[in-house]
Order: sequence, then structure tokens, then C-alpha cells
Amino acid sequence: QNRYIMNPKTKDIYLNLGDSFIDPGARNNHIYYNSRHVTAPSPAVIATGTVDTSTSGTYTIDYNYTDPWGIDAPTITRTVHVLAQSSSI
Repeated sequence: QNRYIMNPKTKDIYLNLGDSFIDPGARNNHIYYNSRHVTAPSPAVIATGTVDTSTSGTYTIDYNYTDPWGIDAPTITRTVHVLAQSSSI
């Protein structure tokens, strides 16, 4: 059995001070094999962490997922950088 969280498309996000942040999220993919390859319905990915765009700094959001049998997928982390001034990255 293979349990994993689909990597967020963008693991690092750069924002300017005061910008809005909407978490683009991540999703799980719990695959099991029997007579054929099937994607099973499973619980949602849980995101933990906060981003304060009114304060410059580096913030992390961790994405966790536990399947219906209590087995955890590896945690995926997204880093959000809130920059004090405009930057072209």
C-alpha cells in the first residue's frame, strides 16, 4: 500500500508585506492494489501553520494525512516568505 501527499505545485511562495495569502493546499493520493490499480476515497489532508502577511518573515505550512487505517503519509512542507519590500524573485 502506498500513501502519500501530492506535492504542492509551489513549495516556496514569496509575498510582499501586506499581500493576501490564500493557501493553495495539497491533496492526498491513497493507492492500493488488488486485481487492478484503484484510487481509494480517503480523508482530507490537514494543513497546520499560519502566515501573517502584516509581519515580514518566513512561515511554514505542514500538510499531514492519515489514512483510514491510521497510517501516516510523510509530511509535506510549504514555505511562505513575506518580504519587507518589493522583490522580483
